[in-house]
Amino acid sequence: MSKTEVADWLDTHQLGTLRDTFIENSIDGLAMMELTEENLVTMGVPMGRVKKFLKARDEGVSNG
Repeated sequence: MSKTEVADWLDTHQLGTLRDTFIENSIDGLAMMELTEENLVTMGVPMGRVKKFLKARDEGVSNG
């Protein structure tokens, strides 16, 4: 998954406010799967968004 596809994925999961942060940090699909709560907080993502992102990502993995 490219950086643009990750950004689009964020949009589809109501996480579009994270687009710029992910693009600025060169988060592609492989990097997205490795992100931890600590990584996201370090990137400046608010805790509520961290939890929503991790839940959406993990649900996608288990359903994919």
